[in-house]
Amino acid sequence: MEKHGTVRGLILPDIIKYIMDEFSWSEAEALDYFYTSELGKAFSDNETGLYGMSPLYIANLFINSMKDK
Repeated sequence: MEKHGTVRGLILPDIIKYIMDEFSWSEAEALDYFYTSELGKAFSDNETGLYGMSPLYIANLFINSMKDK
């Protein structure tokens, strides 16, 4: 389980950077929006396996979900 946290920690900066660039948000805003979203919750959950996807894939899922609102 510890390995999953390490992987998440390594890819999270790239995910947040993509989100910041797309929405012109600060790092704090991007982190807040991401982690309070359903996708952010799934990213934190080891059972979903989302941590195994690429940062760009995860960021695009988030971006698309925000644009659909």
